[in-house]
Amino acid sequence: MCTEWQERTMGFEMKISKEEFLPYAESTGDDDPLHFDEALAKKLGWGDVTVPAGLIVLRAIRIVRVPMQEHFLEKHNAYIVRRKVDIDLLAGVLPGVEFKGVATVRIKRDNLVKIDFYFSQKGNICIHAEVIAFITPLPL
Repeated sequence: MCTEWQERTMGFEMKISKEEFLPYAESTGDDDPLHFDEALAKKLGWGDVTVPAGLIVLRAIRIVRVPMQEHFLEKHNAYIVRRKVDIDLLAGVLPGVEFKGVATVRIKRDNLVKIDFYFSQKGNICIHAEVIAFITPLPL
């Protein structure tokens, strides 16, 4: 399969509204008050509720997944079987305000892919997420 080091970087922009929080919270159980309680968010110095970091990362994975999956199928006759995600929250992302993301995909070994996501809003890096994905060959 793939033994050489390969790297691909993709940039994208997103905007997530407050209305999108509730369906995410209901499906994941992420009901952190910082995402829903405006008074608490202001009291803690955020100014407004913040977008759940998990929602941002899931959206970003969806953006990157299709070209990544196409690459594995075309070049290596393989597909992604599971993922592990680690998220570092550096600052909150405000809803309704555009933010940018950059994903760098690195094929590390035959069956291991590492994706680094960085998200920024108004010039400040807000979130770093590392996704480790495992790939497996399709049966012949």
